[in-house]
Amino acid sequence: MATDAQNAWIASVLGITLPTARSTPGRKPVDAQRLMTLWADAKDTVDTQISQLQTRFRDVEHPFGAVVADRGLPALTGKLLTGLQVALRNLAGAAPGDPGAAADLQGAIDALLGFLGTDAVLPLLENNPFGVQVTIRATLGNTLRTMRDAVAAP
Repeated sequence: MATDAQNAWIASVLGITLPTARSTPGRKPVDAQRLMTLWADAKDTVDTQISQLQTRFRDVEHPFGAVVADRGLPALTGKLLTGLQVALRNLAGAAPGDPGAAADLQGAIDALLGFLGTDAVLPLLENNPFGVQVTIRATLGNTLRTMRDAVAAP
């Protein structure tokens, strides 16, 4: 693999640009910062909703209510949120067009989308009797699909 200085010399003398070892020629780099912002906004929305529900759960003596009240969304998703956060950070720190970082993020997105589509507790939280609007599946799902499309774009 050539160094940055060697690549610069090749580009200036020979007029060609060599792809880096971790880039995919012809593929537009994913805007990791935009994806991080999209995710942070969606997660903040859901966190606010969960926080409001936590307040209501603390008023009710129920073991599940205590878990959600004490641990929030990560109590439901396990390590999926952490996996997505790590994949986003890795993409942000990767070389432009790094197919490995993009694939890792795609995997984390797919795993979380799978969870949103199959978890039995989420509809119960969204249709809670406490009068708290909870839109976990719609808010996170829409954002994750937008992120997935951005990662998959050529």
